[in-house]
Amino acid sequence: MQSVRNVLKAMGLRPSSESDWETCSESLSECSSDTYSESYSEPDSEPSSETSSESSPEASSSSSDSFSETSSEPSSEACSEQDQYPPLTPNLCHLPLELIGEIAIQLSIHDIRRLRCVSSYLNQATFDYFAKEQFKELKTDLSLQSIIELDRLTENPYLASCVKHLLITSKRVRYLDHVQFGSGFGFRYGEGFEWRRGKAGRLITNQKGIDYWEIILRQLVSCRSVTLQRPFQDNRARSQRGNDSGALPWALAGTGDEREEYGDLWPDLTLTEIHVLPMAIMSRGGLKLETYTLDFGRLNRDPGHQLDMKSIDTAHLQDPVFQAAWSNIREFHVVSEFKEGSQCQYIVDLLFLAPNLHSLTLDFDHSTWAYRFVYYLGTVEQHLPFKLKSLKIKRGDFGGGTNLTKVICKHSDTLEHLALQEICLRRHSLHKMLKYLDENGLPSLKSLTLEEISYADTTDGRRAGLAFRDPIKQGVSVDEDTGGQLEYVYYDNGFYFDHPDYVGSAMWAYPSSKVLYSGPRADVILKKLDKARGWMFG
Repeated sequence: MQSVRNVLKAMGLRPSSESDWETCSESLSECSSDTYSESYSEPDSEPSSETSSESSPEASSSSSDSFSETSSEPSSEACSEQDQYPPLTPNLCHLPLELIGEIAIQLSIHDIRRLRCVSSYLNQATFDYFAKEQFKELKTDLSLQSIIELDRLTENPYLASCVKHLLITSKRVRYLDHVQFGSGFGFRYGEGFEWRRGKAGRLITNQKGIDYWEIILRQLVSCRSVTLQRPFQDNRARSQRGNDSGALPWALAGTGDEREEYGDLWPDLTLTEIHVLPMAIMSRGGLKLETYTLDFGRLNRDPGHQLDMKSIDTAHLQDPVFQAAWSNIREFHVVSEFKEGSQCQYIVDLLFLAPNLHSLTLDFDHSTWAYRFVYYLGTVEQHLPFKLKSLKIKRGDFGGGTNLTKVICKHSDTLEHLALQEICLRRHSLHKMLKYLDENGLPSLKSLTLEEISYADTTDGRRAGLAFRDPIKQGVSVDEDTGGQLEYVYYDNGFYFDHPDYVGSAMWAYPSSKVLYSGPRADVILKKLDKARGWMFG
């Protein structure tokens, strides 16, 4: 993003003097985002709504009278008032709407907010750009308070149409003490509702909380992307990464009376149930998505979360309404551990209901079931209904790599982007894998990422990291044979594998590397990488 001054210079709009820059800067600084109240209404209308997103500036008028006026010495006593006060130099407020728009699209949301405070004219001229940037993503914890705030937003149809992505996450925690859910700290989702569950412990999909959220989501007519995120939690130390990373600002200690008070009306949703909610709304035809992200992964040694299949009624997979809605999915990203076959089967079933899928991310979070998941996906006899353009595989142990290679080759004709990150293979399996990919061809491949590849078939638990020798050079270069850009970075002591499920893995640090290639003829690069590969112990 650029400042207003730099944007104007780039467009060839230069004031006649340096003082005019100072005049404009003074007007902007007087309307700092910390000193004005903000609203989300359209220009020339009363403020109509507030949302859970960041606040927007209320239109404030700052006429040209606020600019300093230059005076000149009168030549005689007969000088008129007009001669003493010549016209002001043109400034931002005199630019046509088209130029204001060109400036606004190159500014950050923070600068647009400040620019809107200069005058009512600039407030009106930049409203569309502000609304599209400010409301393109909204965060919610599915609480009653979120519904109230989003309901205010949807009163303005234009602002509601600006929402493209909904992030379901939470920063609040409470202590759980319940017969079904056990004891411990958990994040708060759906606070303010009494969520009813059936005898099997599953969330009842026909209840007021889900009905209210269906009404809201139906009004977000342009929302085509939903992310479910398990935020960062570390009960041992306060996060220093700031609130946006999921640091917990406070915790609510339980009294131990919740078990008797609530029973089956436990007031919070579990992580699995925040997935059940959008699935239920899709089964009603109230939500049509193109991108769905299930991010329940771990951070460092903090345990992640797995889908609790006892809390999911898989009957929605056979529902024609759900199938029609899910068929629009084009991007599916899964970050989760797998510890049982039913979890793998459920995700695979969702994949087979997405014929238009073209981008898939499978981050197994160092799950010991990564091999079995890929084995099933690679050996399934049923024809895959989709052809991927982008495939990213992360954080898993894939043994000999045969099944992983089969999964890649199923999409060899269409695959444009391939990324393998933090995966573990056996010592000689990478050679077989690269050779097989080269022989079968990846004619459409435009980018390749190999990052922190390791093997761990040693008896002492140590891991060796993948590294490359000549002709692969460190740094960024242009490959002579393909004309594509190749980047290679080697980390001598760059990665600690720290996972409680792998005995001895936390004891050793091993070298690691990263290879990024973008350009044509990726098969040539695969051959070079195969010849130059090697394993390095720490």
